[in-house]
Amino acid sequence: MASSSEKYDSVLLGILQSEGKIHHFLEAIFGFLYRKTDFYRLLRDGSDKLGFPPGVAEKIAYGSFKRFKDMADKDEVERDKLLQLKAKEIQEKALNSNPPPVVQEEEVSTSASQPSEKKSNDSEVKDQSTEQKPSIDKKNTETKKIEDSPEGEQGVYQAKADCYNGAELENYAWSQTITDLDLRVYVSKTTKKGKEISVSVNRKSIKVVQKTQNEDRILIDGKFAWDVRADECVWSLVPGEYVHINLEKIEERWWESALKGEPTINVRKIDASRPITDLDDEAQAKIEEMMYNEQMKRLGKPQSHEKKVHEMLKQAWDAEGSPFKGQPFDPSLVNVANPNSQQPF
Repeated sequence: MASSSEKYDSVLLGILQSEGKIHHFLEAIFGFLYRKTDFYRLLRDGSDKLGFPPGVAEKIAYGSFKRFKDMADKDEVERDKLLQLKAKEIQEKALNSNPPPVVQEEEVSTSASQPSEKKSNDSEVKDQSTEQKPSIDKKNTETKKIEDSPEGEQGVYQAKADCYNGAELENYAWSQTITDLDLRVYVSKTTKKGKEISVSVNRKSIKVVQKTQNEDRILIDGKFAWDVRADECVWSLVPGEYVHINLEKIEERWWESALKGEPTINVRKIDASRPITDLDDEAQAKIEEMMYNEQMKRLGKPQSHEKKVHEMLKQAWDAEGSPFKGQPFDPSLVNVANPNSQQPF
């Protein structure tokens, strides 16, 4: 079920697609507040019943902006941490799978007689070549780490945000979560405006065309590997770089390719974890409770179930007929056992 902040997304997406640019979209929103509400009306005296005191409307607008700006900053930090962690894991797997070659030392016997100057020079040259050889082998080993790593080419993709859990192809890069698909279709450096791009999406296919004065150039034209919700499609142009297209999957599953007929990835080598925010409220609450209990357990403090029992004990401590009536509350006098643990008979 969509949260209260998401239930108007389809309406707002229609406005955004119609306006084309963010600042036009915001002008439409604030224009509505100006025409249809008392958002901009000032309370001048006690008799006024509509509007806001001076400066309050600005604080409300900035407060909403700041709230979601902080959320976006937090998401960016978490994503950077995740990418760094995945890159570190890939590097460690590559090192473990390809240990550097062992350099063997050879014992060279010398004769009793003193070697000639020529043999000494030859030995020095041989020693120098022996010293240099391991460094060459090490370089070759480092070059093969990515190629021979268990993650293979997918490991390279996982280290990039644009093709995380996806792939990077000639005309576009794609990434995915269990619910969404993101395409970044490359455009020419001269493409600066959204009107130069045409994006056609339906349930089963997509076509992206770059419009020029001479002729239209098809950037991608193909069928999705699985169905998407066409009415939830949102796209934007990063001038001179790519068209970013966000799509919602109809079925929650991991795709092996964005389009049929394209090279596939091994979904066993991607990050199949799901953010806690994707779970329902009950599951999130349960996970948060488990994490809290684990932390309290490490600190030697009461866990959530113990706190509940303590509250019940505290209420009954001085009740009529209680053996502890009149004494200071001390939960240590009563054994509070974990309800999940097995009790002896």
